[in-house]
Amino acid sequence: METDHKWPASRILHLYGGCRAINTFGPTVELYPPPLGGNKLQFQLANYPSIYSILEKKGLSILGVDFFSNTWELKGLIPPDWRTYHRREPTSWSGFNATTIWSNIGTAAFNRKDGLLWDLASRISYQIRVCNLRLREVSESYNNQLCKCIKRNSFKFGDMFMDGYTLPLYMSLHTFLIDTCILRDSLAEFAAKYIFAAQCSQLPNISSMASLKKYFLKKADISIDPLINQLNIDTEEDGWIHQLGSYRDLVIHSAPLILANQKLFVLCSSIDIEGDKKIPAIFCPIPEKPSEISASRTKGDHFDNFSDQFSAFIGSGSLKQDGLHYMHGVLENILLLSIKFATFSPYKPEIMRFEGKDINNFEEIKQY
Repeated sequence: METDHKWPASRILHLYGGCRAINTFGPTVELYPPPLGGNKLQFQLANYPSIYSILEKKGLSILGVDFFSNTWELKGLIPPDWRTYHRREPTSWSGFNATTIWSNIGTAAFNRKDGLLWDLASRISYQIRVCNLRLREVSESYNNQLCKCIKRNSFKFGDMFMDGYTLPLYMSLHTFLIDTCILRDSLAEFAAKYIFAAQCSQLPNISSMASLKKYFLKKADISIDPLINQLNIDTEEDGWIHQLGSYRDLVIHSAPLILANQKLFVLCSSIDIEGDKKIPAIFCPIPEKPSEISASRTKGDHFDNFSDQFSAFIGSGSLKQDGLHYMHGVLENILLLSIKFATFSPYKPEIMRFEGKDINNFEEIKQY
């Protein structure tokens, strides 16, 4: 493969609905899948960075990007450099930024032999990486579902279906929820031990967002600290942290998303582009109001009348919340929260540095 050395990397941009924008080493970008029954869609870039603004002008939302910048990545010998993308942020790469900041806080704690902060920062940095990769996993599941449906020639706009790729898709949504709540709880532990240490020092050990809410946030004076006020809002019933926890609890304690209150199917959808073209996409619904569903199941309301239960289960219902869209938004929120919390670290982030004296058999290290 000939490469344009002015082009730093080949890229696959993950888009909503399981779609992709493929940009190899050069200015050509191809959208996949193409319109049903139509020719493939391509456009040219004026320069390497312009792809993001051009895709957005075309009505395409970017979830993240796989960067292929060396031979091993191109051959699949090592994974590509995956980075989640959030357009609202100044740099757009909040996932990469959050991982780096917390890793460097861990380095600063290690240099000062602060075992507690070293452990916490290491766990938070690790879990941010996990959540970033979980979003890629969800996006890949969407792409698999979409591509196989198109290759079977069974894609029809507006149709609802389920096949062998639907279960792995919902499984990826479940694991995202679980891992994101692990990150949520690690951040709550950091908040109790470092941000609100003076107020929480005499309270029971806090290692989850639920315990931070119960023992501290609900009783704290919100007027003295805007962060306390915001966390209270976010953990109330309509807040994003509360809703995230409700989805996770529904999956863990009550029922999988696909069977929570009705049987859900994948919807053949589309993305409008360039005015008159429609790119095939999929919409994977998740139930709304997860806390209400969990409460209803706990009380047994679902099971009082089997006829009503079955009718509701097979009913069409309303499909308003797409799983990938929701997960992408939640990831952005928790990444911003982690970056905000990092500003309260007792030590500034420090980059890990290696010298020859730090490494045994330094002369044997090979450069790949």
